[in-house]
Amino acid sequence: MKKFAWVSSVLALFFTGTVVAQEKYNVLFIAADGLNPSVLSAYGNKFANTPYTQQLANRGTTFENAFCQQSSCAPSRASLMTGYRPDTLEINSGTEHFRDRFPDVVTFPQLFQKNGYYTQAIGLVSHAHPAQPDDVSWNLPESLLDIPKRDEYLLPTNRVRGFINRMEKGTATEGVDAPDNAYQDGQVAQLTIETLEKIKDKPFLLAVGFKRPHLPFTAPKKYWDMYDPAKIPMPVDPNLQVLPPEIAELRYGWGDTRGEMRAYTDMPKKGPLSQEQVRQILHGYYASVSYVDYQIGRILNALDSLQLTEKTIIVLWSDHGYHLGERGLWGKK
Repeated sequence: MKKFAWVSSVLALFFTGTVVAQEKYNVLFIAADGLNPSVLSAYGNKFANTPYTQQLANRGTTFENAFCQQSSCAPSRASLMTGYRPDTLEINSGTEHFRDRFPDVVTFPQLFQKNGYYTQAIGLVSHAHPAQPDDVSWNLPESLLDIPKRDEYLLPTNRVRGFINRMEKGTATEGVDAPDNAYQDGQVAQLTIETLEKIKDKPFLLAVGFKRPHLPFTAPKKYWDMYDPAKIPMPVDPNLQVLPPEIAELRYGWGDTRGEMRAYTDMPKKGPLSQEQVRQILHGYYASVSYVDYQIGRILNALDSLQLTEKTIIVLWSDHGYHLGERGLWGKK
């Protein structure tokens, strides 16, 4: 029997293979930051080049009516790790860690450990800035967790300011002719494959976190080349003011002078995005989603080659979705 699930916005896909009753399932938990399910072929987007998430959906179950605990990275991920609601944790920003308030909480990887599993995290699974690893949850320290903003870029013009302030932003998008492993998510996939080879003979929970498609939308050029920018589906009116400005700013974090995208060097500090900027942002988001999809494909192929697929549950999850001009909104929340 093959079964499978996904949670949208929170996005999740499970795959369950046939195993011997006494044998433990392995668990591969994959997190993608800010992944909007509407930009996936598995959710009916015919423009999207996302064959590997489609492959998961084809052999599993797709959740189409599910909700994240809070549509911001840190509280959503802390809720996932602990099972507590964000208003219980009282985490609203990326500077806080759930252990500051609940030092003895048992996280879901700790629960797996208590039941005989080896646990390891690679990439962005939990979230706090600066990085605050949770060593008690994992058998090894978390890998590729703390990546400064400058290292999300390859172009020198985007990196130079980051040597003064490690979190200084460059342009909102970047597409460089480079191999997958030049950017962090390719490195995460590579380390995941190498780790699977090492732990294949023990029951494991392996948590893998990709940075994309969170801003900046940076991905190797070949993923940009998958899309003709002239054919990218555009929002009907990306600057439509459906909500009163004070509500849009307070509730959704986007307004005439407010929004996460405005901190990037090629985005307007005030006022609407131009048609060209809208197309560039959407192109970058699609490229970033495809980049993550193909990294997932690399991992799925490794599971097949190691003969682990039939005894591994796969979960694909996202902490929250992302407004792409709908209702005149851009960004999370």
